[in-house]
This record gives sequence, C-alpha cells and structure tokens, in this order.
Amino acid sequence: MTRFDARSLMSWAAAGLVVAGVRTGTARAAHPTVDAAAILALEDQRGQAMVNGDVEALRRLLADDLVYAHSSGKVDTKASFLAAISSGALKYKSFQRREPQVRVYGAVAIVTGKADVQVELAQQPSSLKLRFTDVYVRQPGGRWQMVTWQSTRLPD
Repeated sequence: MTRFDARSLMSWAAAGLVVAGVRTGTARAAHPTVDAAAILALEDQRGQAMVNGDVEALRRLLADDLVYAHSSGKVDTKASFLAAISSGALKYKSFQRREPQVRVYGAVAIVTGKADVQVELAQQPSSLKLRFTDVYVRQPGGRWQMVTWQSTRLPD
C-alpha cells in the first residue's frame, strides 16, 4: 500500500483539477482577446463569402467535418452546403451579425449572437432573424475553421 503525505496529495489534487479543467473546457487560451478578434474577422469573412457565393473562400473557412444546422431543421455537411451555394439553390442576399460574443477555450472558440439574414432558397426569398451558436476549432498549423453552426429562428 502506498502512503501519501499532505504535499503529495495536494499535488495530485492540483493535477486532477488541471486535467478536469481541460476536459470540461474551462481552460482558457493564452491570448483569448487576440483569438476572439481573429474569430470575429473570420466570421466577417464567412458572412461576406456566403453573400458573394465565394465557394473557394468558404472551402478554406469551413472544416471538412462541418455540421451546419439551419433554423429550418435542415442539416448540411460542408459538401452539401457548398453544393447548394455553388448551384444557386441557396443564395445569401445579406448576412448581418449582431451582439456577437466570443469565448475561447484553448483550441475551441464559441461564438453566440443574433443574425439578420436575407436568403433565397429554391428561388423563394426569406427574411430571417436568428439566434446562433457557432464553433471554431484551431487546426494543426494554427488556422481556425468553423466546425458547427446552429441557428434558431427568433419570433417576429
């Protein structure tokens, strides 16, 4: 049987708290303000690319394992989302983000806020007011990519 003194016990407890913090997402990035600004810049680029139908820019900004859950309940992958935009079946006329909040947890950034979106789906125009959650992951090499979008339609 192994004996622990008080100092050993405290060291083990501290190590456990660090591991628990990393696993539960409470560990913060070294420079969360810098990362938050970078994420908001990527959000601006993504919104502009969607409005411009710029599939190449979106290809760089979106992770290969993207899950894009629309407010309608439809879920797209990266491939299906880009196909809808490139075919013209999905056209973003405007994308205006409001009240964004960015929280950075190491290599994960979560963006929440509201968005006003003008979209045309199968040539049917729609005006949407949304609340969204958006998740970015820092990929190997340091580049951030969006892995998840989830939106909910707000009441009029």
